[in-house]
This record gives sequence, structure tokens and C-alpha cells, in this order.
Amino acid sequence: MCAAGASALTSARPARVDLGFPSGGRQQRAREWYDQTSAVLEFEAEIEGRYVQGVDLLRWNDDGRLVSFTVMVRPLRALEKLVELMARELAPGQS
Repeated sequence: MCAAGASALTSARPARVDLGFPSGGRQQRAREWYDQTSAVLEFEAEIEGRYVQGVDLLRWNDDGRLVSFTVMVRPLRALEKLVELMARELAPGQS
């Protein structure tokens, strides 16, 4: 997940937050839950033929600044592929 995509999240419910998947993946938001200082965003995606299911847990402070961003992904093979692709995108020299 991309922290930049989540940084747009403030205490006001966002219209859409980019999940920040590596290029070549399809993604869709499944369900969302919000309260005053947190959100749970359930998503499904397909990355290079692998089904991915996960949740983003977000918390922000009274100033609307993101203070915690946790991502959980399953199944294991999809997580392994996601880690591989993210490592490529974050490697030095990548834009």
C-alpha cells in the first residue's frame, strides 16, 4: 500500500482513497467502516493473476493527520507477490 494514497484521508470521509497497488493490478473497494478517528477499508484485487484480499486499518489524530496505517493481506502467495512487486517499485532508480 502506498502511504501517499492514504495521506489524503482526513477526519472527513473521503470519496475514494487510492489503494496504491503496483502497476499491472486491478483493485476494488469491497466495504468501508468509519468513525471519528479511524477507518477500516476492505479491498479485493488481482495482481498478475493472483487474487488478493485485504484490509487497511487507518487512524488519524484530532488535526486530521494520519498517525497509523496497517495493511493485512491474504492469501500468503498473493502477499509474497505483492512484496516482490513493491520491492521492485521501491528499488533505487525507480520513479
